[in-house]
Amino acid sequence: LMDEGMAERFKREAITIAHLNHPNIVSVHSVRQAEGLHFFVMRYIRGRSLEQVIQQAGRLPIPIVRSILAQVGSALTYAHRSGVVHRDIKPANILIDEDGNAVVTDFGIAKVADQPSETHPGALVGTPAYMSPEQCSGDEVSGSSDQYSLGAVAYEMIPGSSPFTGSTLTVMQAHVEQPPQPIRDSCGECPPDLERAILRMLEKDPAARWPSISHAKAALGATPLSEDDPLLAQLCRFASPDWSPSS
Repeated sequence: LMDEGMAERFKREAITIAHLNHPNIVSVHSVRQAEGLHFFVMRYIRGRSLEQVIQQAGRLPIPIVRSILAQVGSALTYAHRSGVVHRDIKPANILIDEDGNAVVTDFGIAKVADQPSETHPGALVGTPAYMSPEQCSGDEVSGSSDQYSLGAVAYEMIPGSSPFTGSTLTVMQAHVEQPPQPIRDSCGECPPDLERAILRMLEKDPAARWPSISHAKAALGATPLSEDDPLLAQLCRFASPDWSPSS
């Protein structure tokens, strides 16, 4: 981490994220240095990661899935409009707070689209289970890559398992070469239009995906839960550190 220029890159990335002001993105309050330690101060989110919620709750009700996708989709649409590609969208980087809000965090490997990439050519950046085919191949990424990763997250929330499983190499090859199993094979209650929208997000060719995450959101029927919806209270319980399947 102490390679020449690394501290400057860290600082620049932190400042980039600090300029993103959106309710569904964890805000960075300041970028500081003290006694040779570089760090940034972020908003504290009281709740749990979507990864923890899925692990304990398993399948999520479809309206909750759509609400989470609406909020994460809104955050990514804003980031892309600001020229920032996240590059590592996964359940562990989506926090659910105790009010049922989904908040995107960890833009640590984000790329500002209009700046030259500092990632070494051919370097793999991301988490294999959620990486787009172009990321797996070491090719250039764009907002469409985030769309693919969000599609993988959407897929996982419904049956409770990701599109591809196995070793890192097996999963990466599958992202590049294999279509995911139909969601309704393991979750018959998934609405056909929702499944079609998710599978289009998971197209191998970026040009075959939705033109933008805004288009994907519309096709997904992604809308936040209303304040009086009982499922919002359920989502808030999921986010509580004290919640368990037996509670």
